[in-house]
Amino acid sequence: MNSNSNSDSIHQRHDTSYRFLLSSKKLFVELLRSFIDRGWVQAVDEEHVQEIPHSFVLQDFKRQEADVVYRVNLNGQDVVFYLLLEMQSSIDYRMPYRLLLYQVEIWRYLLQNEEGSPANRKTFQLPPIIPIVLYNGKKVRTVPTTT
Repeated sequence: MNSNSNSDSIHQRHDTSYRFLLSSKKLFVELLRSFIDRGWVQAVDEEHVQEIPHSFVLQDFKRQEADVVYRVNLNGQDVVFYLLLEMQSSIDYRMPYRLLLYQVEIWRYLLQNEEGSPANRKTFQLPPIIPIVLYNGKKVRTVPTTT
């Protein structure tokens, strides 16, 4: 077995493990509460969390990333949480751009799969998307976490 297929196997194993863990609504809510220090996080209730069963990872990054998407109803408004699991050994400084592409794809997916064509209503608004990147590389991330 060459080193590339060995690396692919490790990434696939990590991908499967992370996806399994984060497909638990309870663990997702605990992740939010552990890492996001905002008052609204306490309002996230496991009962109002719905997984969106679709992957938005770009084809170029399928071997290095996995994603999990949740729709959460917070105070009557849908908010989408996009969890990107980055399993690459180097830091990608284009991550903000890639997250933008993923967010556009999420909106496109939601618009195509919503019942009742909400986009045709005058009051329609795209749901906010909160991207969360979980990086498991060995190098310390020096990329700014805010823009």
